[in-house]
This record gives sequence, structure tokens and C-alpha cells, in this order.
Amino acid sequence: MTGASAPNSTQFKGLTAAAFRRVMGSLPVGVTVVTARDPNGAPKGLTVSACSSVSMDPPLLLVCIDRRSSSLEAIKATRRFAVNILRAGQEALAARFASRSEDKFGGVPCLRGRLDVPLLEGTLAYAECELFRTIDAGDHTILIGLIIHGDTRDAVPLTYFRRQYGAWAATPPG
Repeated sequence: MTGASAPNSTQFKGLTAAAFRRVMGSLPVGVTVVTARDPNGAPKGLTVSACSSVSMDPPLLLVCIDRRSSSLEAIKATRRFAVNILRAGQEALAARFASRSEDKFGGVPCLRGRLDVPLLEGTLAYAECELFRTIDAGDHTILIGLIIHGDTRDAVPLTYFRRQYGAWAATPPG
């Protein structure tokens, strides 16, 4: 299912691209790598900072992916993907999957998830998803995933704020 498209830059006179980046860059976000396999089984992946929970019942999350991404086409074709939530110290992994490199997975330790999606080893958490819905929004597509399986480990998350990576240490409860 797709929603109505947002006005494009020729129809809408809003923030400039530079101002948009400054404003939205002021929101600290967690860093994720979305992974999938294309219909031929080749792994695909990209770094995504727009990720959020949507619903507990059913368990849904969303990620926003540039419409030009080959990873998006793989997800649409196979209807499965994983969200790998990165931990502090995985900046190089985030940069690698944000690049335009053809071989993003070369030498990267991965496991095969229950949904046959690549899971990056050593991350803070992961969620394996079936594609629930897509929504076109400007130059991105919002993917809503039904979380089928996931797991976490104790670690500090990798964050991104004003074009820099950082870490946020949780204060123990009590």
C-alpha cells in the first residue's frame, strides 16, 4: 500500500536542503544498518538513522530509505529485512554501510537470521521483519516492518548528532 506523495521541491517552498540538514541534525538518533537479500540471495545493506517503533500490538517498526537504494528494491522484492542496531565503537561499520561501495559485506561477520536475512555480528540489538506496508514520502519510502524475531545484548548504543557519531551511556535504574 502506498500513501499520497508529499510535494516535491518545485511545488513546496520550505527549508533549503542545508537548513533541513541543520535542523534535523539537531535530533540525536540511534544508528542502524538495514540488511536484506535480493531475490538472487546476494546481501544488501545500508546505514539508516530514521528508525522508530510504531506499535507493540502488533510489533511494528519503521525505517525510511532513499527511493534510489538498491537495498530498497531487494526488500520490496523479498518482503523481508533486518534492522541491526549498532553499539558504540561500530562507527566504521556505520560508515561502511553508508558508503556507495559495491562490497559492503566483504569481511563483515554475519549470521543468517531466521528470515534468511543477514544479521551483523556484535550489534546492540536486531529485529527481523516481514514487510507490512510501504508509504512513499518525498524522496524516501517508509517501510513498516512486522517484527518476527529479535534479540538484544548489554552494550551502549551508537548515536549520531550534528554529523558526528557518539555514545550515550545509560544510567543504571535505581
